[in-house]
Amino acid sequence: MAVGIGYLLGPLHSGFGFTECSVCRRPAMRELLGKPISRAQFVRGSLLSLAVIVGASFVPQLASASGISEWTSLGLEERFVYSLAQNDRILFAGTDNGVYKKDLSTENDWIFLGLTGEDISDIFINPVSPSIMYASVYIKDPAFPLPDEISMYKSIDNGDSWFSSDNGMHGRFIESVEGRPDNPSILFASSEAQVWRSEDAGVSWEFILGQPDSIGMGIHIITIDPSDPNTILVGGELPILAPILSKSVDGGETWTDMFSAPWGGDNAVYSIAIDEDNSDIIYAGMEGGIYKTTDGGETYQSFYIPSDIYVKSLIIDSTNANHVYAGGTTNSGEGGPIFREGEFRLFDSGDAGEGWTAIDGPVDAKGIFALIVDQMDPHVLYAGTARSGVLCLAGDSDGDGIPDNVEGAPDRDTDGDGTPDYLDLDSDNDGVSDRLEHAFGYDPYDPNDFPETIPVSSPLGSIFLGAGLVAFGVYGISKRRRK
Repeated sequence: MAVGIGYLLGPLHSGFGFTECSVCRRPAMRELLGKPISRAQFVRGSLLSLAVIVGASFVPQLASASGISEWTSLGLEERFVYSLAQNDRILFAGTDNGVYKKDLSTENDWIFLGLTGEDISDIFINPVSPSIMYASVYIKDPAFPLPDEISMYKSIDNGDSWFSSDNGMHGRFIESVEGRPDNPSILFASSEAQVWRSEDAGVSWEFILGQPDSIGMGIHIITIDPSDPNTILVGGELPILAPILSKSVDGGETWTDMFSAPWGGDNAVYSIAIDEDNSDIIYAGMEGGIYKTTDGGETYQSFYIPSDIYVKSLIIDSTNANHVYAGGTTNSGEGGPIFREGEFRLFDSGDAGEGWTAIDGPVDAKGIFALIVDQMDPHVLYAGTARSGVLCLAGDSDGDGIPDNVEGAPDRDTDGDGTPDYLDLDSDNDGVSDRLEHAFGYDPYDPNDFPETIPVSSPLGSIFLGAGLVAFGVYGISKRRRK
C-alpha cells in the first residue's frame, strides 16, 4: 500500500508534483474521536505537520556553520601521511614509507611509487611540467648532517622513478620544499636551522638564511606569496625555543624578521597562509593559537583555539577569503619530534579568524599533518593524518544532504535558473526537493524522475502518516472542546 504525499497536503498536493491518495477522502480517516473535522482543519493540521517535518529535516545541517558533510576515507590507514599534493585528478601522498598516488576519478586503490622506508615530509609538483616532482625527506636523527642520508629526491616521470637531488644540503632533514610558480626551476627548502635555494631545478643548493652548521629546532614551513613570487615567508622555531617568522621580498637575497615575539615563551610557527588577493593578510599557525596580520606584519591579532593543538596546516578558501581552515595535532603519541601521532584537530572560521568552530573527525582519527583543497573543486578538503590515512571532507552548501562535489560544484546548473546545483534546493525544477529525491533514490537532476508516492513502510512515509494522524487528533479535540 502506498500513501501519496497528497494525504497530508490535501488540495495543495498538485503543486508539489505528487498524486493524491484516495485514502485521504475516506470518512473513516476524516473522523477522529467520533467527530468529523473540516477540510480547513485538515489542511491546517497537515501544513503544521509538514512544517515540523521540514524544519526537523534541516536541523542537522545547521549544526555546522560551513555546511560540512561526512568524512570519507581514501585509504592509507596505518600510515603517517605527512604531505599531500595534487596534479589534476591525481593525489600524491608523502608518508612514513615513501610516496603513493591515487586517481581520484576512479575507485582504484593507492599505487606505491617508491622510496621505501623514507619519511616524506613534503612534495612539490612543478606546475609548468607536472611530471617533475620533488620529495623532501625528514631524517629521524637530525642532530648533525648525516653523510649517508639523502635529503631530497626528484622524479621526472610522474614519480615512477626517483634520484637524489640534494647537492649542497646532503644529509639534512628537510621539512618543506616549494618552487616559484612563475619559474619552478627556482626552489626553496627548509632544514633544521636553515633555508636553502636551488636555481637549477635541484641540481645544486645554496644556503640563504640561518647558519649552515648551526643546530636548531627547525624551519618548519616555507610559503611563497601567490600574488608575488619574489616574496617568501618562512616560519619555525629558534634554538632558544622562540618562534621565528621571516620574510624576503627579493627572492631570498635578504630577509626581515616579521615580529619580535609578542607572545614570548616556547612556541613555533608550523604553518603560514597568505591571502591571494591581499598579501598584507597573513595567518601563522602556532602551538595553541593562530596569529593574523592585516598590515604585512606591523601588528598582529591572536586567535586562541584549544591550547593542545599544533597548527600544522592553514588554508584560506579560494572562493571566500573569510573562510579559513586550521588543522593539526596534539603533541602526544608515537612519532618523531616534529611529526607525532597526536589527536585529530580541525577548525574552520567563517569570519576571517574572529571565531572558530571545531569540526569532528571520524571516530578514533589521529592528528592532521597536511590539508589541501581539491584543485578542481574548492568544496572538497583532503587531510593527511597519523595512522588514519587520507580523509576527504566535502561541503554541503545548500544543506540538502548531497555533497557539493557530487552536485557538480561550482558550475553545473541543471535547470538553467542561474543558481548552481550545489546552492539550488530543487536543481531540476520538478517541484520536488533534491533532499527528498536523493533520500528515495531518485535523480535530483532529472525533471522526469521523481517520487509520485511515498511508501508507508519507509521512514519518511511513516513520519508523514504519524504526523498527519496526530494533527487530525489535535484539531479534532480542539473542535470538540470549542463546542
